[in-house]
Amino acid sequence: MKKTSLIGIIVVLVIVGFFFYNQQRVTPAGSEGYVKYSPAQLEERLDTGEQPVLVDVRFGYEFATGHITGAINIPLGQLKDRVKELSKEKEIIFVCHDGPMGDMAANYLLEQGYTKVGNLVGGMGAWSGPLVK
Repeated sequence: MKKTSLIGIIVVLVIVGFFFYNQQRVTPAGSEGYVKYSPAQLEERLDTGEQPVLVDVRFGYEFATGHITGAINIPLGQLKDRVKELSKEKEIIFVCHDGPMGDMAANYLLEQGYTKVGNLVGGMGAWSGPLVK
């Protein structure tokens, strides 16, 4: 077997292993303190005047192309450094491009002792509500 083929196989195995490792870390819906919101559920909550903290964990340039009204931008890579900006007293709902990064952010906050976290299922890719640009 060629050396480049072997390296390619190893790279694929590492990527697959990383994917499965991260999938196991995702907090399942229904875990205490964690809620997965459909776009319709979140839009309904916002329409009734509820004020959860919406945290968009996408990169700044993605946030600038359109985000949910009232959302703040804390890119996922900055969350550990900026977690103190988020109150443990309020519900925090994460938004990302399509959902998995929001799951990771929610899981991280649960590990930090937060008890009211959520994620928008499907992220901005599923959101059809109003946007701020």
